[in-house]
Amino acid sequence: ILCLFVNTNFSIISTEFDSLKYIKPAISIYKFGGYETLETLPTYPYILSFFFKIFGLHNYLSIIIFQSFLLGLISFFLATVAKNFNKNFFYPTLILTCLWPNLIWRTTYISPEIVLTFLLVLSFYFLIRFFYEKHNFLIYLSFIFIGLSCLTRPNVIILPLLLLIFLPLIFKKKLNYSNSKIFKTVSFCFLIFFAIISTQVLKVYKISGYFGYSSQSGRAILSYYYPCLATSYGCGKRNLDAFNSGKKEYEERIKKLKPEDLENQIILSRIQRSIGIEKIRQLELKQIIQSSIGSQIKLFFHNFFYDVLFRFDITAFHFTETENTSNFLERIIKFFKIVFTDKYMLIWFFFEMVLFLSRLFQFQSFVHFIKTRENKILFSLLFIFILSQIITLIGFSTVRYRTPLEPFLILMTIFGFSQIKQKLFMGKKYK
Repeated sequence: ILCLFVNTNFSIISTEFDSLKYIKPAISIYKFGGYETLETLPTYPYILSFFFKIFGLHNYLSIIIFQSFLLGLISFFLATVAKNFNKNFFYPTLILTCLWPNLIWRTTYISPEIVLTFLLVLSFYFLIRFFYEKHNFLIYLSFIFIGLSCLTRPNVIILPLLLLIFLPLIFKKKLNYSNSKIFKTVSFCFLIFFAIISTQVLKVYKISGYFGYSSQSGRAILSYYYPCLATSYGCGKRNLDAFNSGKKEYEERIKKLKPEDLENQIILSRIQRSIGIEKIRQLELKQIIQSSIGSQIKLFFHNFFYDVLFRFDITAFHFTETENTSNFLERIIKFFKIVFTDKYMLIWFFFEMVLFLSRLFQFQSFVHFIKTRENKILFSLLFIFILSQIITLIGFSTVRYRTPLEPFLILMTIFGFSQIKQKLFMGKKYK
């Protein structure tokens, strides 16, 4: 990665991926010790400001090197988790994670995806260790990192809620905890999480006068969730008519606000959220279902290489750009004729085949678990971590939002490959 930056004019900052949304608060922290915007959560801006203080303002290369180092740690901790289930899984998991294209690519941006992924992997690692070693401090460590994750990106907020619902069931059935012990353990996990999150809640209250978590939710619902759900198969590209409709109504409503309320980020966010939810409710149920399913399919089957082409300003070709005829097979043939005559699209095709192969292994892993229920705790927690992210991405299919899911999909890839290998060669099942 370092050679890539040294030898090319490789842009580290991307307005497309909200780099400036994190850099501006980081500069404010560097100069004044804090920042006032409520849309950006604090973990990543404080990390950026830390590196600015050590290596100089706007020294972005140091952050890229740091994120590359984090990818190495993600690989190590994930491999250690895999080793708990089969000692032979350590090095395949380590190597595969280090080489996973979407993870490598995300290290090259000023964007919090890799930091968030690292925090989630650490929380998963300590949670798995807890179920092996039965030491409560391990689960408390896990919730510390979950709390920090929620101070990195707001879409993680569903994860602790799901864990606090399902962990008591696991404690009861697998660890034979008494009801009082379950209550104490879960309560302390909640208190740890709340103590971390409360720092952001108090900041929001201090600045706005309202209790809240982030002003990002309103903009996200009105400007992204609604226009994406209004699109036939989710984003990709937002439905511009829906986006402009929401924007127009928002502008009309804020005209009625007092001047001081126009400066209040939480009030504006609540108005955006209200309009967005109203407009989503006006969509037909069939449209919402179709968009949700389509976006999830695209989320899991888009590879990262379109981002590469976009970043280097290289023309890419999409299936949706083929001539829209009633003959679907004809469109596919036309698309692949173009793919096989363009060197960049051939690279895209290679990564797409790798992605499809990994999905087959992951599907095999899922089917194996459903049939045999082996490693119940691992797979239950794995699905909770994956589900918590999927729920918040309904309507979205941008591949960068899949980044925090990748380590958990890598584990399923390793397990699935092992199972297929055993079937082919009649080997012993992994324990």
